Amino acid sequence: MINKLRFIFRLRKQSDTIKIVFIFGIIGILSMIRVGYYTWEIYHYINSPAEYVLTGDGNITQENINALLQEETIAMVSRQLNLPITITYNNTKTVLDATMLSKDFIAESLNLKEDSAAETKKIYVDEETFSQFLLEDKGIQDDITNITSLDIRCQMGDESPDADSDESGEKSADRPEQKYSAAKLISTKSVGAAHRAEESFIYIADVNQRLLKNASSLRVQFKKHDLDGLQIKHLRTLGYSIENEDRIQEEEYELEVELLHIRYGLLCFALSLLASCTLVKHYQGASH
Repeated sequence: MINKLRFIFRLRKQSDTIKIVFIFGIIGILSMIRVGYYTWEIYHYINSPAEYVLTGDGNITQENINALLQEETIAMVSRQLNLPITITYNNTKTVLDATMLSKDFIAESLNLKEDSAAETKKIYVDEETFSQFLLEDKGIQDDITNITSLDIRCQMGDESPDADSDESGEKSADRPEQKYSAAKLISTKSVGAAHRAEESFIYIADVNQRLLKNASSLRVQFKKHDLDGLQIKHLRTLGYSIENEDRIQEEEYELEVELLHIRYGLLCFALSLLASCTLVKHYQGASH
């Protein structure tokens, strides 16, 4: 085997045809490496959970949730409420748009293992959002790469204590005063939620059954993605509208691009193989 390889390398130095065959061989190998990479990406995508935010014609009931949970392809369902939260840290106030979900949904979705009886409110954010928050806070002196959580003060809702005053500076009697409470801002880097590294989000668990009272949408997690769009079609036949359809269209576009890479990679490999075989035959015929 070693002698054959030495013979081939000697031919490469002596013949331009063999040099071209080597070039086509390298192109074919690189093409198959790209095909393997994008095939793995699609395989990983298909076997990862798919989440849809749904709205219906009427109010969300427990019967709606139970009916969805009966589906074999659905892993989890939670009521969802989008709301602004105001957090303070180092005397800096920041308003963020958060998504409130059930504790069980967040725990399963982010692979959390924590004490459900913990009283401190926890807000989970993706790594990029957490890093951006640290960069904007001038009071943080430590290396931000070593920080994975912060003890903050938090207030939920679209009103702040300052907003409870009218133009004359007096408290409005018909609006209760909202107070800040202790909370912990946690980067998903510290909980190992690497499968969500590509998605920007701010999650907060349900507090005082606010979801039951105010939620107007559902978040449904399927066990896997599908390539034919049957999941979305089925949800629509059940009477639901898809809120995060833009995100789904982006994923479908990315999938089409990856499939296109695979097609062109296979075509490039086939052409390289055909060209190499043709040149080898031509070289063998010329050498006799």
